[in-house]
Amino acid sequence: MTAAPVPLRGDTRLRITTITDWHVGTGTGVPGDVDALVRRDVDGLPYLPGSSLTGVVRDACLTVARALDDGAEDGLWQRWHAALFGGPDPDTAPRPATVAVGAGRIPTGLRRALLADPALAASTTTVRAGVRIDPESGRAADQMLRFVELARGGVPLEARLTVDPTDGDAATATTALLVLGLQWCDRVGGDRRRGPGQVRIEADGQRARDWAAWLAATGWQPPAPPEHSATPASAPRPMTAGPGWQVVDLTITTADPVRVPLATAGNVVRGHDYLPGSVLLPWLSERWGRDLVRDAVAGESLAVRHAHPDVLGDRGLPVPATAFRNRLPGVDDVTLNGPAVGARQVRDRWTSPDPAEGELPLQDGGTGVVSHNSVDRDRQRPTSETGIFEVEVLPAGRRFHSRLIVADNLAAALRERHGATWWQALAGPARLGARRRGEYGGVQVEVAEPRAPDLSPPSASFTVWLCSDVLVRSSGLRLSADPDDLRRELARLLGTDIAFDAVTA
Repeated sequence: MTAAPVPLRGDTRLRITTITDWHVGTGTGVPGDVDALVRRDVDGLPYLPGSSLTGVVRDACLTVARALDDGAEDGLWQRWHAALFGGPDPDTAPRPATVAVGAGRIPTGLRRALLADPALAASTTTVRAGVRIDPESGRAADQMLRFVELARGGVPLEARLTVDPTDGDAATATTALLVLGLQWCDRVGGDRRRGPGQVRIEADGQRARDWAAWLAATGWQPPAPPEHSATPASAPRPMTAGPGWQVVDLTITTADPVRVPLATAGNVVRGHDYLPGSVLLPWLSERWGRDLVRDAVAGESLAVRHAHPDVLGDRGLPVPATAFRNRLPGVDDVTLNGPAVGARQVRDRWTSPDPAEGELPLQDGGTGVVSHNSVDRDRQRPTSETGIFEVEVLPAGRRFHSRLIVADNLAAALRERHGATWWQALAGPARLGARRRGEYGGVQVEVAEPRAPDLSPPSASFTVWLCSDVLVRSSGLRLSADPDDLRRELARLLGTDIAFDAVTA
């Protein structure tokens, strides 16, 4: 039997040749306004969102899978398509995708040249006029003039294709379906059935004709894809925390927008303005080992602090609920002394952990907003008139600081697995948050050398600053919001009696 071409491994670069003008816009829908604004990246250059590129690649691969199954329902190739791109499962939790397609961006060399010449960068887009034709009269409809912004064709793009590690027949089935699907994918973006968006997509080191010829010559059929199960492989084995601790400080800089959903309100997905510790756990598991991190969390040998925004070069803290801004004429200051006449409570702001005396700096978290369409797969159009929704994201270029508190026994296990500089396994590029396998979630992580924590006892008088939500149980074991239960828990942890002079809410 003729040997199959070499399959895909890990990350592969996709080369996207744009043949005609294209756009993936936000759409205002206002006649006379620019109807579709080209999506731009942090450098102000047009790019093809990963969600849009993933959608057209997924649909093209499904067409190829149906053809390879010769039109049969639920054929082997269609089951492989479901395994690669994931989706809902009627019997278990949704199946995660094993393939990710990132955003299509202008290559680095051309990007530098464009950024060095603003006029040249501006020429990457153009605006075209359009009008709606009345179907009865055959003439231009009144007040239906529109202007559509398009990215110019001929500008090359590059994207990242990531495939989860596979070998043998699984790697062969995955690569054959993806490479042939990329060949079938010839249109992207809005209005792609009306002229714009013609492209050619190729994966480095792969040729669709080689895979098509091999399948035709051999008649090869893939085995059944692996079954999806939402049940964890094994229960955690708690790692008992040792007597000593180490602190590892992290600095995280967003290279791409990062999605950290908080709640959905109508057609807006609200997001956090910081990176919760739970968002960092999947990344820690990937770098340090899923088994070590799982057992350490279960045994309280590892604590992951939220990554808060940078404020004056340090890890910012949420402004206390006792902070009030004076609104009296001629007075504009912020105090921590509680409510006063003419003052309003400060909310949703960050401040320095060591504010100067009499001065409390305030900083807005500053989330950005990105628009998306919810597309019906069968009709290939937005699901309804309200199919557009907005997502709040952490914009690219933001800095955040987090802190890992590691027990000595976990540090010893990490040293045995990753060497003497075990913390450096966290340094470098990473992907965090929701939709991180596509255009979102790219960050750069800097790691400081571990240090001993400051365990000096508090002075006779000290302030308790809650930096995140605190869950404290009452004597009846219910979760409590009574400050006296917090005082009792602090006294237990510090090994001394504590009295609260006053509590200001």
